[in-house]
Amino acid sequence: MKPLKLYLKVTVLIVAITVVTLGVAVLPLIKKISDVIILEKKEKTELSAISLATETGQQDQPNDNDRLSREAKIVKNTRYTFTLVRVYRLTENNLVEIAAAEGSLLSQAFTQTEILNVRQSKTIRQDFSDGTNSKLYRVIVPVKNKLDKVIGAVEIVSSLDASLKTIEETTTYLLEVITVAALVTLISFYLMMNSWVYKPLTKLLIAIQKAESGDLSSPVEIRAPDEIGLISLSFNEMLSKLKVLSDEKEKHQQLLTREIARVTKELWALTRQSADLEKLAVAGQTAAQFAHEVGTPLHVIKGHINILKTKFSGDEKASQKLEIILEQTKRIETIVRNMLDRTRKSEVHKEQTQINLLVEKICEAFLPSIEEKNIKLKVSLSPTLPSVYINKEMLQQALLNLMNNALDATVSGKIKVSTIYESTKNEIIIEIQDTGHGISSEIAKRIFDPLYTTKEKGKGTGLGLVIVQQVTQEHNGRVEFDSQLGKGTSFRLYLPINSYKTT
Repeated sequence: MKPLKLYLKVTVLIVAITVVTLGVAVLPLIKKISDVIILEKKEKTELSAISLATETGQQDQPNDNDRLSREAKIVKNTRYTFTLVRVYRLTENNLVEIAAAEGSLLSQAFTQTEILNVRQSKTIRQDFSDGTNSKLYRVIVPVKNKLDKVIGAVEIVSSLDASLKTIEETTTYLLEVITVAALVTLISFYLMMNSWVYKPLTKLLIAIQKAESGDLSSPVEIRAPDEIGLISLSFNEMLSKLKVLSDEKEKHQQLLTREIARVTKELWALTRQSADLEKLAVAGQTAAQFAHEVGTPLHVIKGHINILKTKFSGDEKASQKLEIILEQTKRIETIVRNMLDRTRKSEVHKEQTQINLLVEKICEAFLPSIEEKNIKLKVSLSPTLPSVYINKEMLQQALLNLMNNALDATVSGKIKVSTIYESTKNEIIIEIQDTGHGISSEIAKRIFDPLYTTKEKGKGTGLGLVIVQQVTQEHNGRVEFDSQLGKGTSFRLYLPINSYKTT
């Protein structure tokens, strides 16, 4: 089943609201009219009973049966709904009929309570149904003589069926009127919505579909200066602007192609530089370990040679051989010392640098690789970041390692790079977040260990994060991270600004 179109939904909604509104307004009105009609019928019945009772009580001969029968007949004939008109005389224990209108139905037997109420000059009112389910109203009015003494009663029973039928017919008529009004509203509103909304919107949607397919030369016909007409006018203006932008896009396409080629070339250069630095770091680690391990036994050997020289100082031949051994040992020591000196840190040259520009350059270099893996890159740089004194190459290498790790860990998620200036702590925070596979708690304990890697053979050396840590420490900073398996990892470099003023 196809869903209803918008204008049909609106039409149905408006009609439903109209019907509900009319129903809410008319139904209480019908109820009120019904109550008024029934009440009026009962009041007329009661007035007729009171009138006959008053006239009967004021007669000099209230027990004249013939006269009372004629009066009862006159009262019954005044209302075709009266089914019973009877006059009673009050005795000691009962109400005895003394006159009745011709054609009156049989009366119900009086209860002791009703007789007592008549004695107490109370009017009795009763709604009931007969054997044919007709709705009847019964009223019994006490008859008082000239001395205001109750001497009898008048009973009138009126049928309410005619009034109820009138109410039913009125209700049916009003419901028919509501139905006709709803249908007229439905048809009228449908035609209006179809002409004023659906057709103009259809034309607008067709124009939008053409624009999506690349056809920017199909403006919408403006039907009328209403809201849809204004939307169509705005759409036509947008088409004109898109046409201009499309032409400009063609012009910038070639520039963009050349820029991508340039960035790709820089990325390859940065990648080669990263590989060279990692190799140098491995060589430095190995050389330092070798120098440390060899230096200790050399000192022991030298000490023992000096002891032997003292012991064999009188033996010229032995002394000469020991001197040769000592000279060669010193030579080995010199070689080890030179190797150790090469692994020691040299003076770090720092220069004033805009961190945001450096981060933008790195992100730009990585953009082709990120797009190739269908990864979203979000860069958020603090506009209040101050320029600082750093070793640009070292910090660049640290950020390259972090970006490489994020790129390797993320399959088709998101990488976010941001810079923050913490004025209260006077430090800069560089954060790189990814939505990759994350780091387990066991691996997290060893990620800064030299030569420790979880990457496949040939993809990692285990020195990337070691370099990151060394660079931040060289700038008196620190590196922190947090990670969740299956959700991603976030690395943050904290670099204090004050420490950059020394070189």
